[in-house]
Amino acid sequence: MKECILNSAARKPSVKAPVTLLWGADDRFTSLGVARDLSKTLRGAELVAIERAGHLPQRDRPQEFVARLLLATR
Repeated sequence: MKECILNSAARKPSVKAPVTLLWGADDRFTSLGVARDLSKTLRGAELVAIERAGHLPQRDRPQEFVARLLLATR
């Protein structure tokens, strides 16, 4: 995998707001494993894997994406 901010050893930014990562479970470009690693670097982050969705879960499963997004903002 090419180096990028998601998997680099570079210092991650400090985020003080709640974070929910909505990720396509079948993403073949940026894998769910990368999402898991990223969620561990962001204190208190919640990772939501959207089943049967790829790299663009908002396009692949729009209703589920919006439903999860609305839950995250409550």
